[in-house]
Formats: sequence, C-alpha cells, structure tokens
Amino acid sequence: MFFCQTIRDGMPLTMISYGVLFIEALVFTILLEMAAFFIFKELLLGRSSDIPVKDIVFSVIFCSFTTLPYVWFLFPEILGATVVCPVVSEFFAVTVEAFIYFFVLKIGLGRSLAVSLICNAFSLLAGLLAARYIWSG
Repeated sequence: MFFCQTIRDGMPLTMISYGVLFIEALVFTILLEMAAFFIFKELLLGRSSDIPVKDIVFSVIFCSFTTLPYVWFLFPEILGATVVCPVVSEFFAVTVEAFIYFFVLKIGLGRSLAVSLICNAFSLLAGLLAARYIWSG
C-alpha cells in the first residue's frame, strides 16, 4: 500500500495480496515503533521514567492494531490515491496514538504527542524506504 496505492508492479492487487501486505506492514510497524519508543524513551520521558516494559509493549501493539487498519483500508477507500490520503492517514494515526499513550501509559499529553510523532515518523520513513527498495519488486 504505502500510501494509498492499490497497484503493485503495474498490476492491481487482489484483496488477498493486499491483506498479506497489510500483515507484513503491521508486523513491520510494530517492530519499528517499538524500537523507536525504546531508543527515544529517555529523551521523551526522562531518566526517571518508571513505565513498565509490558505497558510500553502493550501500548505500541495496541496503537498499531488500532490505527493501521484505518490507514490501509478505510482512508484509501474514502480518499483514493491522492496526496491527501497519506496526510490525513498520518494525522489520524499520530492523534489517535497520542491519546492511547496518554491514557495507557499515563504520561502527559505533550509527551504522548511527542512519542506518537517520533514513533510514526520512524515507521513512516522506514516504510517509505521499504516500499521503494524492498516491496517494490
């Protein structure tokens, strides 16, 4: 999909192949955002952060499972393959995930937004690179 595309190698994707790409992207997103969270944890939350690792792992997985289906299935249907689709998708993901981090991890809204922005930027850039160099065939 990477960015609201329904064509791969010049051919339309079937729903099954699109679903397989979605599962790959979901796993890829979870791993990348988990890595980003732990890499930037001290910067984002400070040295004294005592958030249990299990809560961080749960929140990152929950965020991806909550937002990625909208980004991959709903927004492309509504917005089509336009420039607006990735903008709206990323805004949605960052906003929803910030609230999830806020409520699950019980950190301030500003820190939640910073965590969400960094995690999503990390996975967005990696996803664009993967779409260009790995998944493009």
